[in-house]
Amino acid sequence: MTPSEENAFVQALKQHIGKPGSSKTRCTRDDATALMGILRSGSNLDSALTFAPGLRPRSLLAAYEKLEKRRALSAKAWANLCRRPGAANLSKQKKHIEKILPVVVKELTIVARAGGSLINAVKKYEADIKTASSVALAREKACLRAIGSPGGVYLVVAALYDPNDPASSYMSPLFLPDRVAVLSPSRVDALWK
Repeated sequence: MTPSEENAFVQALKQHIGKPGSSKTRCTRDDATALMGILRSGSNLDSALTFAPGLRPRSLLAAYEKLEKRRALSAKAWANLCRRPGAANLSKQKKHIEKILPVVVKELTIVARAGGSLINAVKKYEADIKTASSVALAREKACLRAIGSPGGVYLVVAALYDPNDPASSYMSPLFLPDRVAVLSPSRVDALWK
């Protein structure tokens, strides 16, 4: 699902509900799983509700908002560490960053404990993460062009979500998710806890 499609889906949820949901709307991990299935399949709200009439739009929206809030907090923590790399800031930002970049946090923690240059390590990972994001965006665009072709949907899944392919863009430990639809299952799980 593209960023504009994701935004349209969220707006459709809000319109379907008709009035703002309460911040106390109950949502479960099952709601998050259903939401991610819808986002990954590129379904619109009407199709999702037709095929799964038991879905609760208010709970789907609550799950989306919970994941997006935590994803954004984690991305902000990473940006903060990039601006001010250092052991004290790593310690402060670690619990948020590790939810979306656990391998990077582990490696940076090892560097910090060994007395290595955390500034250089953060800058290296910052560059690697930017590259991974650029590659993911390019693959996403190429895949979107292929969707109409025979097997196009499978190409998207293989290129972007395949957990058995370390080059799979959204599954890469260096991919910094910029929206909910591209969260890997392990990142959804970490953000949900």
